[in-house]
Amino acid sequence: MRRTIRWVVPLLIVAGFAGCSKVGHVAGTVTENGQPYQPSDEMIALVFAKADGSMKVSVSIQKDGSFTVYGPDNEGLPPGKYKVGYYSDIDGGKKKRIKAVTPEASPLEFELNRGERVKLNVDIGKGTMAKS
Repeated sequence: MRRTIRWVVPLLIVAGFAGCSKVGHVAGTVTENGQPYQPSDEMIALVFAKADGSMKVSVSIQKDGSFTVYGPDNEGLPPGKYKVGYYSDIDGGKKKRIKAVTPEASPLEFELNRGERVKLNVDIGKGTMAKS
């Protein structure tokens, strides 16, 4: 019995720490003026920037309007306060669907805690964001 306890307790401790993550995970959907996102030849990307300016990550929006933020190491985002901006890839004389908003000038922000999974809805037409 004592031998079993010697092995079980360390295994439980290791298993407990295995579930702890140093990063948070962010995913969500993009809408446009409250309507489902409609893909076009214009690529629109979201930009997640730490509020302290130490990191910035761009994320492409998928055809179904979904996005996942993989972070700088493809493992997630470090905990902290984030600001969210977005931009269009169209340059020159073509009309853009959206007005670009830099993360620094964006009112869209959220706090990400260690190990947290956050789901966001970003409305690129209204310039709003909801966390669910």
